[in-house]
Amino acid sequence: MKKEKLVLKKIFPTLASAISTLLGNKEILFPYMVICFIQLFSLEFLNIVHRAPLNSFFAPVIRKLYGEIYLHYPLNFTLLPQLFQYVQIVFYVLVSTFLVAVAIKAVVELESGNEKGLDFGSLVKKTLSSYVSLVLAALVVLAVILLSFKLFDKVYARAVLISATGGIKFAIKAVIIYGKPFFYLLLNAIATVLFAYVVPIIVVDKKKIFAAIWENFKLLFKSPWFTFCIVAIPYLFLVPGLLLKYINFLGNDYPEVKFWLLVIDVLVMVAIDAVVYTSLTIFYIMKKGESK
Repeated sequence: MKKEKLVLKKIFPTLASAISTLLGNKEILFPYMVICFIQLFSLEFLNIVHRAPLNSFFAPVIRKLYGEIYLHYPLNFTLLPQLFQYVQIVFYVLVSTFLVAVAIKAVVELESGNEKGLDFGSLVKKTLSSYVSLVLAALVVLAVILLSFKLFDKVYARAVLISATGGIKFAIKAVIIYGKPFFYLLLNAIATVLFAYVVPIIVVDKKKIFAAIWENFKLLFKSPWFTFCIVAIPYLFLVPGLLLKYINFLGNDYPEVKFWLLVIDVLVMVAIDAVVYTSLTIFYIMKKGESK
């Protein structure tokens, strides 16, 4: 307990150290910039698929799956977040997790004093051998997130059926219904916490997926609140965006706002991932040093 209290005191210094490390080393920041660029490019691509010449290929698909009305303004912006979410899932599994691992490898090289191995090409080559384990790790986290969302959706469906117009039952119904996006955010954060050290362990120790998950849970058990705070504090920066979506600020009169909210989401989420995984990697390397 005393050790955990001492570790908790390191939360903000660790986050500050991570931010300083990111800002002071473009080699660590670069993979996250690549993630950001690819996601924004994908978003813009989806934003124009209903226009010529792309519509000759994509319009029939959208028309068949969703209907003709979603090819035209303003409902094309209503469909955009859903399409982008599908792209993000594939990107997260196949590309994003790997690039995060490349950034983690840069932190490892920096901490070990090997500044010559910090060029992007070299980092990619060193991390490539762990690609399969990284994809499997992403699939595990994604499965847990989707399962938790599905379970919450069942709770949500039950809440909708509550007929009470007052009292505690009505309050529970209101919290569940109006708090849906915030519950999703919380579940996402919890899933991230549960597997927080898997990617750093795969990169640092070259562990396979099952060994990495086991080591992750061992470290998580020793420092649960530290890990939760390292993830949860940066995640709080997503709350303003959720509030804007919930209020649907200007969304009815200006559907384009939905596009710009997605842009903000990408920028904030990439920044959060950068701070969180740099912090976790620094902490993991420190714990490894203490155990020697």
